[in-house]
Amino acid sequence: MRPRTLNVGYYHETLKNEHRYFVNNVGLGFDAQIVDDTNRSKQKGRLGRWSYLSNMLTVYSQQEGFPLTVHVNRKRDYYRHAFLCTVSNIPYFGGGVKILPQANLHDDKLELIVVEEPHWWTIVWLFLLLLLGGRHLNSRFVHHYRNADLHLGVNSVEIGQMDGQIIGNRNYDLYFSTHPYPFWIDTSIHDHH
Repeated sequence: MRPRTLNVGYYHETLKNEHRYFVNNVGLGFDAQIVDDTNRSKQKGRLGRWSYLSNMLTVYSQQEGFPLTVHVNRKRDYYRHAFLCTVSNIPYFGGGVKILPQANLHDDKLELIVVEEPHWWTIVWLFLLLLLGGRHLNSRFVHHYRNADLHLGVNSVEIGQMDGQIIGNRNYDLYFSTHPYPFWIDTSIHDHH
């Protein structure tokens, strides 16, 4: 009968003066590289969880930490070796992993997760914590922000993805916020399952 208002993510990238909307997440570094590799192996016809996992291992061995500046409110954090940097509006990550339990389409907040370049055993440990239900956010290698506005600066050439599409391989100066947007959701669809 009436549209439902959900908050969608929005960013302004000042170096290229891009304005874009996203529903799920924007990632720089590790997850963007996985997206790129997974999209490529789809073209070759290989798919499924295993290709995602093998891509993850390949990318992990190639990905180097990159310099990342995070501005939230009046706070400025600098990470010399960020490995993964994802801004998300929903709890889930590629492959349906619940990486940010608090993320919510209905509020005006965005979540940011930054993982510093870890040793392989840390990755295994974080993965176990993740499977055990969201305890990965307590690790000292994982930094978690929750705010309505975020500003990220990446001063090296990195690959980026937005909702599973590659947005470039370059430096970034990103201002994030959310915008309410009306969605018409057909609730009758669920009745047919």
